[in-house]
Amino acid sequence: MKAKAKINLTLDILSKRPDGYHEISSVMQTISLCDKVKVKKAKDISVSGNSGINPLDDICYKAAKAFFEYTKIPGGAKIKIKKNIPVSAGLGGGSADAAAVICELNRIYKTNLGRECLEKIALKAGADVPFLISGGTAKVCGIGEKVCSLPHIVGKYIVLVKETEKQSTAKTYSDFDEFGKSNPKTDAFCNALNNGAEWQDHIGNDFMSVIPQKALIAEITALKPACVSLSGSGPTVFAIFESKKQARNAAKSLKRDGRIVLRAEFA
Repeated sequence: MKAKAKINLTLDILSKRPDGYHEISSVMQTISLCDKVKVKKAKDISVSGNSGINPLDDICYKAAKAFFEYTKIPGGAKIKIKKNIPVSAGLGGGSADAAAVICELNRIYKTNLGRECLEKIALKAGADVPFLISGGTAKVCGIGEKVCSLPHIVGKYIVLVKETEKQSTAKTYSDFDEFGKSNPKTDAFCNALNNGAEWQDHIGNDFMSVIPQKALIAEITALKPACVSLSGSGPTVFAIFESKKQARNAAKSLKRDGRIVLRAEFA
């Protein structure tokens, strides 16, 4: 099964909850960049392919465990992952894999669970996982548990650039709490999209106020994309182009030693 990456077209940080999590409002979009996930029935849960990760801490292990706890099936899963999505990039790679595991377990164990049940299981694995059960274009609120589908955006070409290592999400949120500025975009984006207006004017991410990639953003902006923003809490910066040729030329000009530069499409 293909496990598609995501980008955040908007990300508004609304408030900090008593449990330490932050409430967000975001428009998420799946893209064609994907991992490959293979799931087979087994006696126990095992995960291979996610090198360097303790299997018991792996998000796919947590997803499978949550599935079996919810369904009360005394089964297991042999999970194999072929990674293409850069890790720790703000692209939801691990979350996409976890969502694929849940969907595949639902299929191979013939549990016929609907989207609402699958999303409930998914939240046990991670905040981005519920959205990635169905993907497409959606407004995501709360800590990721509230997913509302939007008109599916297609035909857009993107360039993804990761040139720094990711600092912890907790540290990025802490930096935002201390130094960041909120500039909500989600509601305006959704209104524009639902009314057939220009939604690209409303792309934004509150973490942009505290990220260190200002020089990279300026470099990409000089290539005249439709827009440039950050995905998740970073560090990946993405740019949207109107044609495949523009995206291909931009990706070529942005390649440097130490950078990961990838092209994809909305999916």
